[in-house]
Formats: sequence, structure tokens, C-alpha cells
Amino acid sequence: MFRHVRLEQCTRSGVTDEDEKPVMFWHRTNNGNQDWVTKWAYNKFKYYGDANGAKMGHSYPDYSILRSAEMLLIVAEAEANLGNSNALTHLNALQSARQAKLTTTTSKTDLLEEIYIERRKELLGEGVTGMYDLVRLQKELVRYAATTADPSGHFSWGMAYLDGYNGADTQPIGKLPSNDYRYFCQIPQFEFANNKAIDASNDQNLFKGTN
Repeated sequence: MFRHVRLEQCTRSGVTDEDEKPVMFWHRTNNGNQDWVTKWAYNKFKYYGDANGAKMGHSYPDYSILRSAEMLLIVAEAEANLGNSNALTHLNALQSARQAKLTTTTSKTDLLEEIYIERRKELLGEGVTGMYDLVRLQKELVRYAATTADPSGHFSWGMAYLDGYNGADTQPIGKLPSNDYRYFCQIPQFEFANNKAIDASNDQNLFKGTN
């Protein structure tokens, strides 16, 4: 799990005024003026100032392993996939607790998308969304780079490794197809040497190309 939780401006801007979640973000890191760290410290589980309000010099938060909110979202997603009306009830229960705008759609596709959006907001920084949801749902990753006109996009680090990225474009965009090999780490040779149930020739994740 990452020691640093750094938030791009687009993530912060995606939280609506009706959400309670803006209170989670604070200008409390001394390194917030560096180009590789935004000045939004993540205050979800840890207060980033001392008793006198002085700024801390880092952004190392504590982590929650499992919360009831995640259980509500898991049940809501399962119910939605089954076509059950309880899906909306579970999603609304969480949104009500967060004083957020309640979802009203009953369309299965739209409701699932609302659940995925709520997962990104509610579980931000907890290591269970983002790439993991893209992999399990087999969705394409799409990232919009920050520009002078719109600094709310992703910073340039890593964007160059995405398909289709061109920094000279008016709005640079990078993508990773679903199930792309770059989502997955290779299995260490030590594991193959000590686990007779797997074989490097058949079970190794790809190093290049796509699955």
C-alpha cells in the first residue's frame, strides 16, 4: 500500500458541494508547493496539523482496512447486478449518511455507474477502487492530462506510458485497454521455484502485449 496519498485537482473538483466529503481535504503539507505533490493533504483518517495548527511536513495517512460503507456499496452492486430494487435502497442509505444528493435512477446500467462513482468518492485512498475496479469490471482506463487552460487534470508522470498520449495535444489523453498486461505485475521466479502448483510457461503474466 502506498505511503503517500496525493490528490490531483481533478479528484478534488469531482466532489460536489452536496457531498460531505470536502472536509477530508486540507492544505496542511509543507511540500504541497512541489510539482509532484498537490497541496491537498488527505485527512480522511488522520489530522494533518499539530495542536497549534502547524502544517505537517508529509502526507502519510493511516488506513482503514474495512468499513461498513464499503459493505453497503458491495451489497448495492450485487443487488443491482441481480436486478433487485434493494440496490437503490442501499446506495441511498450511504448517500443519506453523507448528506449527498440521492440517486433516483432505476435503470440497471445507470444505477451501476452511480454505484461505481460513489465507490470512487467514498473509498478514495483505501486501496480498493481505481485500478482494482477497472480490472474486475474489465473497463478501459482513460486519463486526461493537466493543461494550462485546465490544470485540474492528471500530472504528466505516468501519462507517457498510456496509449495515445501526446503531450502536444490541446487536451492530452492517455488510455489503457481493459485487461491490458500493464495492469498486472509478473509473478516472481521465487514463487515458481517453490510452488509446484504453478508453472512459469503457463501461469506467468505477460510482460508485453495484451491478454
